[in-house]
Amino acid sequence: MQTYTRKALVFFVSAIFYTSVLVKAELTACKVAASGDNPAVDLNELGRIGSDFVIPSKDYPGFEFVTNICRNLTFVDTRCVPGSTVCNRHTNTRVGSDVYGTVNETKASYEDDELVLKSSGDTCSSDQTKKFESEMIFVCDSAAERPVMSIKYESFYGCYVTFEVKTSLVCKKGPSPAPSPSPPSPSPPSPSPPSPGPSPPSEKYTCDHGECVPVKAGGVDKKECEDFCVHPPPSPPAPSPPSPAPSPPSPAPSPAEGYKCTEGKCVESPGGVSKSECENVCVAETYKCVAQKCEVSQDGGVPKETCEKICSSSNPVYMGEE
Repeated sequence: MQTYTRKALVFFVSAIFYTSVLVKAELTACKVAASGDNPAVDLNELGRIGSDFVIPSKDYPGFEFVTNICRNLTFVDTRCVPGSTVCNRHTNTRVGSDVYGTVNETKASYEDDELVLKSSGDTCSSDQTKKFESEMIFVCDSAAERPVMSIKYESFYGCYVTFEVKTSLVCKKGPSPAPSPSPPSPSPPSPSPPSPGPSPPSEKYTCDHGECVPVKAGGVDKKECEDFCVHPPPSPPAPSPPSPAPSPPSPAPSPAEGYKCTEGKCVESPGGVSKSECENVCVAETYKCVAQKCEVSQDGGVPKETCEKICSSSNPVYMGEE
């Protein structure tokens, strides 16, 4: 007991130390340089909050994601170890299930004018060749001074989760206001509207939890997905906290004693009647000598042993008591 307590104490002291170090550290991987019209952003600013984000799973009831931005989680247990930044856990018991991202595997970058923060964690339970992955797509919302996070896509079997994060931090800054202009000159004719750009690529889908959901990479057309996505997969395994060992089975009850009447005596026999019932009906049989043989007599006689002693050729018939 003392050894277990000592180990638990060492684990939690280590977790507190590791957490305090990472809270103060800023991740260089979370600083993104300006790109075209997109501003330079330091996502470490969004991680300077006092608690984790908790987002319920959309597709798997009973589970929720605990996450943070560019810093380790405040929540720590034996599954969501120190250094985790995105973790899946059971809603009711708050026991960790799988790590979808760690601070050491976090990287931010612009992808197609979207600011994306990616991370990876544990080996995927449904595909040992992959790791669980998470990504956060940051969307401009000038009213969101504090990040507002929600789940966009998730798939336990696809080993990924994608969050949408609304924040004012990524909004493009407009040019500084110009001095008041002189009276305007006559306006030149308005230019023709620009030609429409190329059509965006069609969205691709994958089958998850019995439904076709969009994915950022890979996948098939929606119609093709709907043709084969008809059998929903089973619910994901739900790891539970270890249960106490079951009590040993109770010994089987001893069978009730039974008795059977054999040659006028009640002897034990499985499946027989109680001793008192046996004794009420078990009467010793009597015998008489007929043609030098002892046969059961229905109207008086002697015990079998006595009959066999006196039943001889010299006494061919013995009728019982004289």
